Amino acid sequence: MEKGLWDGAYMRILLNGKWHVVLEDGTTGQMDLPGTLDENGIGHRDVGANQWHPDAVLGNAAGEIDKDAPIATRFTRRHTYEGEARISRKITVPDYGTDRLFVLAERARALRLLVDGEACAVFRQGTLSTPYIFELTGAAPGEHEFTFLSDNSYPGMPKAAICYSSAATDETQTNWNGILGECSMYTRPQNFIDSLRVYPRAVKRKRKKAGGYVLDVCVELAPGAKKVYKDAKIILQSEALAAGELEDTQTLTEIISYSGEGLAEAGTDKEENPKQWKSGSVICLCGRM
Repeated sequence: MEKGLWDGAYMRILLNGKWHVVLEDGTTGQMDLPGTLDENGIGHRDVGANQWHPDAVLGNAAGEIDKDAPIATRFTRRHTYEGEARISRKITVPDYGTDRLFVLAERARALRLLVDGEACAVFRQGTLSTPYIFELTGAAPGEHEFTFLSDNSYPGMPKAAICYSSAATDETQTNWNGILGECSMYTRPQNFIDSLRVYPRAVKRKRKKAGGYVLDVCVELAPGAKKVYKDAKIILQSEALAAGELEDTQTLTEIISYSGEGLAEAGTDKEENPKQWKSGSVICLCGRM
């Protein structure tokens, strides 16, 4: 586990290194994260029974496959496994004060996280192509057992659609099991922007003036905060606009700068508290250039 990584004022600890693995059939081993079972030599022999192809001419139609023969329709994997893998390790959670604590797995199959045997809340549900993020806020500082439950049999998911797609066939990416990319534990403040999207669109102006643009900005505040900010401000800045490099524009800080009641007018709930940012709010702003 790598220490001493900081993202601005907040902590980020990579969970790289050796993890203990237990498969559903009792097979055990050690694996490096990030990585897959294949890469770490964990799994079973890849044999003819694992191949699939609809063309009977190739001898792969149902009932004609020699289950123990070498695979002729694709490259043979050194190790293969389908099912749940328990990937565990002792991790020390540092003192994170009043911040919120998260664990990120950048790429995985179906994935859950247990801490000391208890399921962690899912902050952002992952997919085959997007990260899983779990929230551990409330976990006491000190040593805990982290267990990832990684399952490439896709319980509760459309398995056939996944396994016969290029995302998981053995002819392409393979139906690997493990965690790839960044695997880390990190902190964020109680209130933070979870996502921000900017959509420029052209508009026509009246009285024969040249056309302009409207920026639609969608800001999503992270859900689950214990406290909320009042009279906070969102400011979007653009060096190009501020420097006057584009004709007939204002600086973007003048175009989009809302606080308090301005945020309520831009999309938060006015009735409940017009000057309060609600956790999980989606704020839509609009500015003209």
